[in-house]
Amino acid sequence: MTIYQISKTNMNSFFYLILILFVILVDFSCFSFSDHAEDPTYSKYSKENHTSTFSLDTSLYIEKYKVLSGGGGATTCDVYACYITDSVNFRKYIGEEDFCSKRIHWDYQESGAVVFYAVYSDFDEINNKPINDTTKIGSYIISNLIKEGKFD
Repeated sequence: MTIYQISKTNMNSFFYLILILFVILVDFSCFSFSDHAEDPTYSKYSKENHTSTFSLDTSLYIEKYKVLSGGGGATTCDVYACYITDSVNFRKYIGEEDFCSKRIHWDYQESGAVVFYAVYSDFDEINNKPINDTTKIGSYIISNLIKEGKFD
């Protein structure tokens, strides 16, 4: 075996090693914490990063806080905690949304109740069509929330 053959063999091994490391790097950079409990920075009750407030009426609001940053990977999204509040008497945790596949919608009824829904979206690549699923996640009577006076 000549020195040239040894160098060529070592170069092939080196390129395979670089390729494997690249694949691992891409895989981890696109990793998403589907189970947020694994992420040490995650807290669904964190109120450090308020992002928006939506008015349901003159004294009732939906507040959103970013609780997990997606980190910019190809399959990651920011996660937001949603609350309903009157800003004085109560703040009730509703759930999370991530804008990639899960959004929270609400229906404010004249009876003083609010119904919340989680809307899940995905894409069926086999049939080439969107998939949407809506699940009721909670219903609250505002006067009861005021009486309870709890702040999540």
